[in-house]
Amino acid sequence: MLEQILSPANLNAAYKRVVQNKGAGGVDEMEVEFLKDYLIKEKDALITTILAGKYQPNPVRRVLIDKDDGKQRQLGIPTVVDLVIQQAIMQVLSPIYEKQFSSATSRQALLYQIGLKPAKLVYLKGGP
Repeated sequence: MLEQILSPANLNAAYKRVVQNKGAGGVDEMEVEFLKDYLIKEKDALITTILAGKYQPNPVRRVLIDKDDGKQRQLGIPTVVDLVIQQAIMQVLSPIYEKQFSSATSRQALLYQIGLKPAKLVYLKGGP
């Protein structure tokens, strides 16, 4: 499955999606305009690192976003390179999991599918 995630077609689609979404720069402050040149230069090293299980995502940049109630919440912004990798993973895994979740006709059916038996459901609802 990792080979499918790292396939040129999937990585190119992930790159295009990140550029389309105008992903903001993370802690490395790299903007999407510079992403293509970086990926062309570092693609092989990046793929090798991922395949070796040695890839470490960068820290997430934290910014405060104002909420309607006057409070603020934290927003984490990954680097654009990490966004491409996350997008590539999602493109492969999402169709697999979407099939499983869309077949559940109700919340209870979904919980039952993932292993919560009716007795546990009663307990979770605060029953006897």
